[in-house]
Amino acid sequence: MSEITRRFDALLAACNERMSALEQTLPLARAFAERVNPLSDWLESSERKLATLSSQIPTDQNRIRKRISDHRALHQDIIEHKRDFEELTEIAQSLMSLVGDDEAQDVVERLQRLTDRYAKLVEDSVALGQLLAQSHEVLGSFVLSFEDILAWIQEMESRLNRFRTLSVFVDKLREQVEELTEMSEEIHSHQKKVSDIVHSGQEIMKHSSGGDSIFIKEKLDSLQSRFSELTHKSSDKLQQAREALPICQNFHDAHNNLNAWMDDAERELKNINSLNLSAQEKIIVKLEKQIPENRSLLETMNHLGPQLSQISPGQGAATIEGFVTRASRRFEAICEQIQRKAERIELSKQRNSEVLTGIEELIDWFRKAERQLLEAEPITPNPEALVILLKETRALYDDINSQKGRVRDVIANAKKLMRDSSGEDLANIRDKAEDLKELANHVTQLCQDRLNALEQALALAQPFFEAHIELSQWLDEAESEAQMLGKPAIHATQIRRQQEMTKALLQSVAEHKPLVDRLMKTGTALMRVIYEQDARQVQKIMDSDSDRYNKLRNILREHENALEAALQATSQFFVDKLDGMLNALGNTADQLRNAEPIAAHPDRIQEQILDNNAIINDLEKRAGAVDAIKAAARDVISKAGKSDEPAIRDIRKKLDKLNDLWDEVQKGSKNRGRSLSDALKVAEKFWNELNNVMKAIHDLQDTLNNQEPPAAEPNEIKQQQNQLHEIKVDMDKTKPKVDHCKQTGRDLMQLCGEPDKPEVKKHIEDLDNAWDNVTSLYAKREQNLIDAMEKAMNFHETLRNILDFLDRAERKFEAMGPIAADIDAVKRQIKDLKDFQNEVNPHMVEVEAINRMAQELLEDVHPDQARSIRGPINEINRRWDELLKNIVDRQTDLDNALLRLGQFQHALNEFLAWISKTERTLDDMRPVFGDPPVIEVELAKHKVLMNDIQAHQTSLDTLNIAGKQMMASERGTESARATQSKLNDLNSRWEQLIAKATQRQRELEDALKDAQAFNQEIQDLLIWLNDVDQQLSSSKPVGGLPETAREQLNRFMELFSELESMRPKIESVLKRGEDYLRRSTEGAATNLQHNLKTLRQRWENVLSRANDRKIKLEIALKEATEFHEALQEFVDWLTSSEKYLSNLQPVSRIVDNVLQQIEEHKHFQKDIAAHRETMLNLDKKGTHLKYFSQKQDVILIKNLLVSVQHRWERVVSKAAERSRALEHGLKEAKEFSEAWSDLMSWLSDAEKTLDSIQQMGNNPEVIKQMLSRHKEFQRSLGAKQSLYDATIKMGRSLKEKAPKSDGPVLQDMIDELKNKWNSVCNKSVDRQRKLEEALLYSGQFKDAIQALIDWLDKAKRELAMDTPVYGDLDTVTALVDQHKSFQEDFKSRAKNLESVRKTARELLTTATSEDARHIKEQMSILDNKWDEVSRLSDEKQRKLEDALRQAEQLHKSVHMLLEWLSDAEMKLRFAGPLPEDEATTRQQIAEHERFMREMASQEKNKDSTISLAQEILQKCHPEATPVIKHWITIIQSRWEEVSAWAQQREQRLQDHLRSLRNIMDLLEELLAWLIGAEASLLAAEAQPLPDDVLALERLIEEHQTFIDSMIRREPDVEKVAKAFTTKRGTREQVSKGTSGRRGIPPRTSTPTRGHVEPEIKHPRARELLEKWSVVWKLAMDRMKRLQDKLNYNRELDRMRNFDFDEWRRRFLGWMNNKKARIMDFFRKIDTDNDGKVTKQEFIEGFLASKFPTTRLEMNRVADIFDRNGDGYIDQKEYLDTLRPDRDQPKTEAEIIEDEVQRLVNKCTCLTKYKVFQVGEGRYRFGESQKLRLVRILRSTVMVRVGGGWVSLDEFLVKNDPCRAKGRTNVELREQFILADGVSQSMTPFKSKSPIKSDGTINTTGPITKACPELCTSYRPLPCDFSSRIPIPLHLWIREKSERSVPMAHQHHYRYGNSTSDYSFSDQADSSGASKGRPLSRLTIGSGSKPNSRPESRHSSRPSSRAGSDMSVESLEGYQQRRTTRTSKLAYTSSRTNGTNGTRDQWKI
Repeated sequence: MSEITRRFDALLAACNERMSALEQTLPLARAFAERVNPLSDWLESSERKLATLSSQIPTDQNRIRKRISDHRALHQDIIEHKRDFEELTEIAQSLMSLVGDDEAQDVVERLQRLTDRYAKLVEDSVALGQLLAQSHEVLGSFVLSFEDILAWIQEMESRLNRFRTLSVFVDKLREQVEELTEMSEEIHSHQKKVSDIVHSGQEIMKHSSGGDSIFIKEKLDSLQSRFSELTHKSSDKLQQAREALPICQNFHDAHNNLNAWMDDAERELKNINSLNLSAQEKIIVKLEKQIPENRSLLETMNHLGPQLSQISPGQGAATIEGFVTRASRRFEAICEQIQRKAERIELSKQRNSEVLTGIEELIDWFRKAERQLLEAEPITPNPEALVILLKETRALYDDINSQKGRVRDVIANAKKLMRDSSGEDLANIRDKAEDLKELANHVTQLCQDRLNALEQALALAQPFFEAHIELSQWLDEAESEAQMLGKPAIHATQIRRQQEMTKALLQSVAEHKPLVDRLMKTGTALMRVIYEQDARQVQKIMDSDSDRYNKLRNILREHENALEAALQATSQFFVDKLDGMLNALGNTADQLRNAEPIAAHPDRIQEQILDNNAIINDLEKRAGAVDAIKAAARDVISKAGKSDEPAIRDIRKKLDKLNDLWDEVQKGSKNRGRSLSDALKVAEKFWNELNNVMKAIHDLQDTLNNQEPPAAEPNEIKQQQNQLHEIKVDMDKTKPKVDHCKQTGRDLMQLCGEPDKPEVKKHIEDLDNAWDNVTSLYAKREQNLIDAMEKAMNFHETLRNILDFLDRAERKFEAMGPIAADIDAVKRQIKDLKDFQNEVNPHMVEVEAINRMAQELLEDVHPDQARSIRGPINEINRRWDELLKNIVDRQTDLDNALLRLGQFQHALNEFLAWISKTERTLDDMRPVFGDPPVIEVELAKHKVLMNDIQAHQTSLDTLNIAGKQMMASERGTESARATQSKLNDLNSRWEQLIAKATQRQRELEDALKDAQAFNQEIQDLLIWLNDVDQQLSSSKPVGGLPETAREQLNRFMELFSELESMRPKIESVLKRGEDYLRRSTEGAATNLQHNLKTLRQRWENVLSRANDRKIKLEIALKEATEFHEALQEFVDWLTSSEKYLSNLQPVSRIVDNVLQQIEEHKHFQKDIAAHRETMLNLDKKGTHLKYFSQKQDVILIKNLLVSVQHRWERVVSKAAERSRALEHGLKEAKEFSEAWSDLMSWLSDAEKTLDSIQQMGNNPEVIKQMLSRHKEFQRSLGAKQSLYDATIKMGRSLKEKAPKSDGPVLQDMIDELKNKWNSVCNKSVDRQRKLEEALLYSGQFKDAIQALIDWLDKAKRELAMDTPVYGDLDTVTALVDQHKSFQEDFKSRAKNLESVRKTARELLTTATSEDARHIKEQMSILDNKWDEVSRLSDEKQRKLEDALRQAEQLHKSVHMLLEWLSDAEMKLRFAGPLPEDEATTRQQIAEHERFMREMASQEKNKDSTISLAQEILQKCHPEATPVIKHWITIIQSRWEEVSAWAQQREQRLQDHLRSLRNIMDLLEELLAWLIGAEASLLAAEAQPLPDDVLALERLIEEHQTFIDSMIRREPDVEKVAKAFTTKRGTREQVSKGTSGRRGIPPRTSTPTRGHVEPEIKHPRARELLEKWSVVWKLAMDRMKRLQDKLNYNRELDRMRNFDFDEWRRRFLGWMNNKKARIMDFFRKIDTDNDGKVTKQEFIEGFLASKFPTTRLEMNRVADIFDRNGDGYIDQKEYLDTLRPDRDQPKTEAEIIEDEVQRLVNKCTCLTKYKVFQVGEGRYRFGESQKLRLVRILRSTVMVRVGGGWVSLDEFLVKNDPCRAKGRTNVELREQFILADGVSQSMTPFKSKSPIKSDGTINTTGPITKACPELCTSYRPLPCDFSSRIPIPLHLWIREKSERSVPMAHQHHYRYGNSTSDYSFSDQADSSGASKGRPLSRLTIGSGSKPNSRPESRHSSRPSSRAGSDMSVESLEGYQQRRTTRTSKLAYTSSRTNGTNGTRDQWKI
């Protein structure tokens, strides 16, 4: 607290101290402040006053005195304030002691400032007083001198003012420099006087003060300045004039040079659009290089112009400014134009580059695609490979289609570029675009063709191999069954069974005939689309299957005939022979009735003729048998007399049927033969005529399509019309052939069957369509030429009129004379110029029109013709521009002249009047809506107005300059202000006029741009619609399968969707067009209206066609779906029907069962009849689809239809066969049933009669009568024996034929009949016995015993007959059964014998001796006879037992032996191929030896069997003799056959064993020889080839000898190869090439037979073949090298005697033959279009063109063409070398005169047609001597006729009478009176037949078509599968054909010393094999390009074509020399497959 208190106290004390100090300081501070401020204000006021007194020193006495008085008062006031400053100092000192240091310092500073200011004020006041005193004393005397010098200065200044404006012209400026020099010298002389006056003034100023001093000083300064200024002005002006003189000179020099350059630049820019892009670029580059140089001139003008303007303001400055402004404006406009043009050129180059790059890329891509397609693998028949190829090709096709979209875009860009640009360089783009389009279309078509071919091949290959496999399998089975048929059997029943089997096989053969036909058809079609080598394999398969089929059919027919003969030989009954013949003839009749309809193709008709001839031959063979059977039948009928027995009736019926059948088959076969012969003649005629006519039509179509576009020159168009007339003549010749071919086709349709009629009809329709296409092409070409002629004539007429106008206008302008000097004359000249301008301006429209016409002509013409059109157009444009420029310049000069004459106001008023008129003209113009040409006309009119406005720009500048000069001269006056107002109004109206005109021009340009864009949009839509229309019109046939039809519809729907998507755009365009038409005036939009109408029609047409196409595709899909659904339903029904037919029970032989089966079959037949209409509808729909669907679908549909029809026919045939079988079964069943029923009924009645006989009683008479009646009954019973036997036989036969279920029933019936028969017989015997017993019991012992004796006598006679009882088992069995019946009867007679004996014993007991003796004698006789009969019966029984034993033994032995022989035949037949090795061969020999031992053991059985048969034959029953003899023949023949086979097999095995040993020795020998040969060839190849021709020929001869030795050894190699060959399936063989190439494993899942592919497994044999292939390749390569070297050396020798003229003739003839221009050929070589090519490019271009030449020859030719030796060949060198005899160009008058004389000299009259030349271009013609103008338009001499021009040739034809001679137009001939001695005949047309008068044929086609017989060079080896070395190691030989060319490269070889104009090309691949794809393209240097067009005559080409007018000899002579040469050329091509090096060799 104390500290705080202390500190507080200290603080308080300090505050008090501070307060005390402040109180002391406050009064002092207040006093200091009160004094400082007033003093400061006083100082400021005094300083101002002093300054005021010092500011101006007066120059007179009064003013000086007054100033002194004022100064004194001010000075006194200053002195009085000194006390105030002292007091202030004291106060400040006091204050400083009280304040701090800082504040004290501030007080000091303030005080110091005040005191310093006061001191300075005092000092200044003193100095001012002194100054005023001195000024008052020194007031000078210079006033008089000053005024004198001032007057002189004023005079000099006025003189100098005349040079204020220097002249801007050099001459005037030189005069001004001289005058200024004199003035400068005078001024320099007054320099001293002026200096004295200034010195005096300075003296006065020294004694004066204030304002007067300043005044004097100002006077002096003014004098000095004026003099100095005068001096300086004169010197400056002189210096300025001297400096301006070189500036003026430089300015005018720069101005003149710049104007000259700008004139040239503007002229070049004006005409630049007519040049090509490269020329434009050169000009622009040159101008761009000149711009900096000329810009320096402009900069010089801009730099010197302002200097001159400063030197010479006013009019000179305005003149200079005008010069500079106009030059700058022109220069900048030119620079801007150059820049824009350069940018456009760069943009065009960029666009050209982009377009060309795109085109080149696409061309390269399409060329690669083309090369890929041409080098693609050949089409193989292997389906698996085809699927892969098809997949690849489809992918490529999709790529091509996608690239075609790019092509369309690029071509659209190219067209847009061509529309936006102009010039000759566009020809390159146009040509490349056309090349791209053609290449794209070609590649697309090529790929489409390959895709179609692959699809067709796949569609053919699958059914082909399916048919082949099915047919092979069936042939295997059928051949096996045919082999199993064996020889005809022994028994008739067995032969009938064999006949049934043979018939079944023949029926199967007939059923498989459609399969064979399908195989042949599909195979033939497949061969046309596959590779030639594979086609040969397919052909081999077809030939193999066809041969097997025909061989099988022939074998079966022969076997059928043999069976018929055997049946005739073995049939024991006549009825069997008759039935067999009826059956055979019935089959033949069925074959004729069911024969296939007559075909329409000659090959099928020939097959049908062969089949019919086979039937006729069979009938001829059967004729003898038929006659024999007829004779036998008549004999049987005649022997029977009038018997009405059933058997006789049956024979009569069958004989009548036989006669009817025989007559029917004879008549049917002959009628069919005649019909087939007639159809064959008509078919051959039709197809030959069709091929020839279609070829002629295609040639006409190619000729029309290859016509060049219409030319632009009338003479060339006339030549094109003449060519078209020649085509018309050919068409007139072809038309009758077309009509005759159509009539022949209609005749063929009447002869052929229904299946082939649609095909013939379709070919006739195709012929009609082709002819209509040709006629439409002709009409279109004719109309195009007419339109082109009209355009050309209009163009040339307009061109002539404009040229005449320009001539008149230029002459009239030149006649106007120089500018006058008189005002009235100048005004008159102005009026004349306006009139002339009004006369010239309307022709601007014509100039624009002819430019537009030229542009239209240039769009489609050739560049050569384009230059001939563009030259005159450029000349017209140049002359027109010069005329307009001259008019503008003259108008400017007239305006200047008018102004120079002082007529400013008149000129101004005239200019304002012109502006008003122009404004009214612009106001009267309305917006134009119309076609671009209409707007272009309006734009041309506006351009005339703009040119007029621009021409008045100079007049405006002149008026402004003149007005400014007037205003300068009349500055400040009312006239100057009025002039200024008028000028302002003038400039304002001028700016408005410029703006209005510019706006109008912009509106017109925008309208033109919009119209062009709109029209282009319409054109793009039309092009798009054309493309769509072409797609619609070129659409492929509709799909025949549902999937293809659906796919096609889906693809079309994409196009349809695109159409629908474009609908709004098109409707919008149409709506916009209608709005545009409504806004346009009438007639201004006719083209647009036409385009809109065309667009609408095209759109509606495309929509209609698209809808029609859509409906058509939908209908096609519906039809295809319905067809295939119906087909599938029908196939299902066929399947069920086939199943039903296959599951049918055999035909029963029981009547009730047969009737039931017939009833069931009738229901099935009704079902068949119901489906017959379905089949017909299917056939109709299928036929429609076949001829209106695409090929691949047609093949499938055709195969489906053939298959279904085949199955239908088989079902119908089986149903009909079932009907016949049922009828036959019913007939047999009825016959047996009726016979059985009749016999059973008779037997039943007989049995009832026997059972119902009354008791006999004891009346002998009654018993005798009963016995007599019973004997009659027994005779009738015996008569029924044959019927009983026949019925039993018939029953047994039926039992054998009947199914097993009928067997018991038939057996029961047979047993029932047999039992009934036996019962009746037994009852009859028992009845007889009872009657005899009753007769005996009735006392008629004698009669009873006599009846018994009679029976015994009869039995004895039968038993005593020495009839042989031996024979076959059936005969002996029948005899045994017959004897058993006799024995039973004999046993039943034993009871009668006992009864007689018993009665005799009873009678002996009661009888007399005589009676007893008589009874005993009778009993003795009876007993003896009974014993004898018993003995004979027992003896016959023994014989029968022995015969039965031997028959059974023989039967057993024969059948056992035949079975063994059958087994032996099978063993020998299927023993297999001979083995490859010796061990297996020995094993087979051992097995065969065992077989031979077995055969030796069987030979004993054979001999015993034959001896037994011979033994039986010696004692054989007559009925068994044929059978035994047949058995003996069969056994012996079959034994001998088997024995021969066995011996042959043994011999083959032995020979094979020996050959194996020889083959191995031969193999080793061949290997050793090949190794040596290989070493020799390698050694020979290591040595260089000699250069000597003789040495080379000797080497070739030696090597040919070596090759011949190889050929001689080839059979040995083939022998070794065949010895070690195994076999594989046919499918592997056919697909070997493809599978080997593609690496696709061959399909082996289905084993097939037929031709096989050899395969070598033996290692040494494979080594031999590989070595053989290597040596052969080495030999061929060496031969190629030798031949190439020989050809090369011969070519060198020929080059030593090279004749270029002969080469030139060959080339020109070759170009003429190709109908090509030589410049087109050069442009094709000149790929970069720079007008020159290198020699290497030149050589490669010729070698690539296939012109027959060589590289050596072309090296020589290239040196000749390169005239200047720079290594390049340009167009001029090219043309000059080919046309060395070209003369100097003649004048137009000379050309006209020469042409007139040439044509007049053709007159053949006695008095020639009179033509006189009156003057240049004026001639008098004919008797009337009418004067006519003659001009030449390009190269055609034209005559003025009426209002138009005609060619001189046409004029003379119409007016010179003798010109009508030889013309074919009769009306022309009737119009003129011919001269005396002139024939009225007509020259006949010259034939274009290729056959010459000497019988030779013009062979201008490719070398591939050369006749093989003409070739004499070495042909290596024939191709034969059976004898060739196996693939892939041996060498295939392949004949070259056209089909092999497109898909394969072949290397060129030539052997021997053959002479040919084909030369070796060193481009050939010496390696002999390609490393890429295995196949490449064949190129033959000497072959000409295939062309279907007729050979052209020399006069058939327009004269403007280089290919024609450059020929120095006729084309016919050249071609004749070519055809007389003998080309003996052979070459070989190697094609490596896989790794084994398979080679193909061609021979030409």
